[in-house]
Amino acid sequence: MIAGLIVVLALAWAGYWYAAYRAAETAIGRANSGAVAGHRIGCPGESLGGFPLRLDLSCERLTYSGARETLTAALGALSASAPLYRPGYVAATLTGPLVVNAPDAGVALTAEWSSAAADVFVWIGGLAGAGARFDSLAVENDGDTRGFPVERLEAHVAEAAVAPAGDGSYRLTASADDLDVTPSDAAPLPTIDGEASLVAEDFGTALGTDPLARLLDWLRDGGAVTIERVRLAMAGAEIVAEGSLSLSDEGLLNGSLLLSYSSIESLGDLIETFRPGSRDTFELAVQALNAVSRPVTIDGASFRQTPLTFTDGVIWLAIFPLPVDPIPAVRF
Repeated sequence: MIAGLIVVLALAWAGYWYAAYRAAETAIGRANSGAVAGHRIGCPGESLGGFPLRLDLSCERLTYSGARETLTAALGALSASAPLYRPGYVAATLTGPLVVNAPDAGVALTAEWSSAAADVFVWIGGLAGAGARFDSLAVENDGDTRGFPVERLEAHVAEAAVAPAGDGSYRLTASADDLDVTPSDAAPLPTIDGEASLVAEDFGTALGTDPLARLLDWLRDGGAVTIERVRLAMAGAEIVAEGSLSLSDEGLLNGSLLLSYSSIESLGDLIETFRPGSRDTFELAVQALNAVSRPVTIDGASFRQTPLTFTDGVIWLAIFPLPVDPIPAVRF
């Protein structure tokens, strides 16, 4: 009887694998044959396999184009694996280069790397989560630098992930080690190390079939973010921030941050790095910031810490506005 049950289960699993295989084959064939809901995905030279535990897919090249080709992308090669015992999860290995073009936005990017891996989780409502890691990443911008004011960036390791955080919120995490950025209109910046963990509140139960459109809708609705931790180390300075921010109907920033910095001197140096020649302009604001800060210890290191408040783009220290221009409205 046990042997018979094993045979039945084996046949049922084989049928499950074959059904998944046929569904994937049909979906790939449909994507290769034409646009689906305005999106066109190409996977030439595809290969399917992985019996009995996985469904494996490889493409000699992966291409994408949006409606009216406002966004196009091409990836050197893709190898993906979906374990059938974990429905909705897909792990992939990415082979460069990745070429992304968005003519209307003046974007023309080419990215290469030594190794890259990604994973995605798809459920009934569409994309539910994703993550990627790139080693020895290099990105060149050949487009209109007014839309993306960076000529080149490189990172020893770059990682990013987005995943559900409960109650309709999503957590975004990102980090970069040894990040070098060359702006389009300035000298290369000092090497940057950074990490961030943000929670997009009330985002929804899924990223959906068009995550970018969903993100823009959320921002237009006020886009409340809880900043769990943001750390930036650059030019001898280290800054750590946490708090919450949102946008008004006019796109103006509101909320509060608890800002920690390694020293007042390094903070001044950092501002000077981003805006050369501005040390005198911001000296009064920096001194005011330091005057209301207090000493704290973070991860065993000494910092100065102070709260900042944002009201329709105006930055406040306690009851006093900082003597700097308000943050301009954000438009989407």
